[in-house]
Amino acid sequence: MGNSKLRALVELLRRKTEFQNEPRYYYKLVQAYLDLGDTLDMAKEKALEAANKAIELKPNNPKHYRLLGYVYYWFNDPNKAIERTVKALGLAQEDEKEAIACKNNLAFYYAQRGKKEDKEIALGYAEQACEMEKSDVHLDTLGYVKMKFGETREEIEEAIEILEQSTQLQPNHPDYTAHVQEAYLKLIRL
Repeated sequence: MGNSKLRALVELLRRKTEFQNEPRYYYKLVQAYLDLGDTLDMAKEKALEAANKAIELKPNNPKHYRLLGYVYYWFNDPNKAIERTVKALGLAQEDEKEAIACKNNLAFYYAQRGKKEDKEIALGYAEQACEMEKSDVHLDTLGYVKMKFGETREEIEEAIEILEQSTQLQPNHPDYTAHVQEAYLKLIRL
């Protein structure tokens, strides 16, 4: 697994001069560095460099700011992830699909940050994303947000119900399964 990911990164780097002015190249480069994040010491810095290069090439593209937000999330900096994704959402006002993705990510990042004052913001973004496009990804995020901020049995049971809808749509998705398990553990602890 690690060798194939490393080979993919090397191949991308080998083709840099060929695609150095293409934002899509840097998007792929970011993903390659994230795939190796646990095994490559410089992965964080290189992923950040690549995401920033995509922004430099197309500064008004919301996808690139959302990507940079994701890089910060991946390396456990929810504050910067939120900041960059809010910027992406501001740029995505005429791109509904991108706006939905930004709202979904923001809901998840606020839930990950876990501050009590973030509850309504996270729920608002998650509910908006679900209303705009009800999918397994958006149901998972809505359920996850409700579970993270849930304090009563009823709130956690509602979160489980939503999370189980996402696993019915994508039964083998490891993140969805992990979120359902986390919700059941939280319910047991109440």
